Amino acid sequence: MDTAKLFPQHNTMLDPSKRRVLSFGEGPDAFSELQITDTLCPISRGYIQLNGPDSRKFLQGQVTCDMQTVTDQQVIRGAHCTPKGRIIFLFSALCDSHDNILLETHSSVIPQAIANLKKYAVFFKTEISDLSASLTTFLISGPSSAKSIATLCHQSLPQPGMHVEEADIRLRCIAENHYSVTCKSEDSARAIAEHPGLTLCGEAYADLITLRSGFADVTEDTLDKFIPQMLNLDRQAFISFQKGCYTGQEIIARAHYRGAVKRRLRHIQCPLDELPKPGETLADCKGKGIGSVASAAWSSPRQAELLVVISDGVESLNGLQINAQTGIDAETRVLPYPPLAQR
Repeated sequence: MDTAKLFPQHNTMLDPSKRRVLSFGEGPDAFSELQITDTLCPISRGYIQLNGPDSRKFLQGQVTCDMQTVTDQQVIRGAHCTPKGRIIFLFSALCDSHDNILLETHSSVIPQAIANLKKYAVFFKTEISDLSASLTTFLISGPSSAKSIATLCHQSLPQPGMHVEEADIRLRCIAENHYSVTCKSEDSARAIAEHPGLTLCGEAYADLITLRSGFADVTEDTLDKFIPQMLNLDRQAFISFQKGCYTGQEIIARAHYRGAVKRRLRHIQCPLDELPKPGETLADCKGKGIGSVASAAWSSPRQAELLVVISDGVESLNGLQINAQTGIDAETRVLPYPPLAQR
């Protein structure tokens, strides 16, 4: 449904696509205070359902994660790639009580994601459908968020990487004190929107939360641009190196075992006048391209944080160029997941 209609009493600011509520009046100057607050952010997500007896078998031969580990409680994350190992879309996968598989992904890639899945599904008994219009999702986070949402379901709250399902909502724990709630009806979405004890904010703040987790989603602007290791997906449990073959597996496995990844995701912060879009080129002080932007978010007025895919040999981050913005001095921030294990 149109998320903005859930908040008629608020002044909503939409992004150019009209798909995302960026703000309810709060700006980056409020983001530092929001970090110590329990917040509710409506987020625009896409949902692809696969149902039929071959759904799991079909996906097992297509995606980077082991689909045999998906249960009605366990959520796993993965990628669907081209034969050249380039990511088409990233997803979180779960199954319902009827063993239907649901893939949550970035809303902008839904048409391409479904088209690519259907291209390979012709010999399998599976039906692929877009459920995005019927589901509404919120991101809930903050130091006391678990206590704030304990009344949403009659079961124990899920642990990280798990989900629970009620009659009208699905509650997923992304990380400690970091949850997503997916509503199956307009009534349940309105109930979540009016949930007490949570500070309402827009998706611009949710972008910052997600970026700081070290995760850069693939959008319509970065589709077919990165292999999984460039986005550090091997450090975030998106890839199983023990499962059998899947589309793009040869390229991804070669990069893993031969250490052939020359560009990796880094978290940087820098002063900017304009927030860059995913896919925009990052250049050094001489104008030489050294990488590209994977995601970006404001952290305070005129201060941004970016996840950028940069060549391994780049050490200096002074005098960078991003499109028309030049002379950018950036600082590196530590990513929140463990370093690569020694092979």
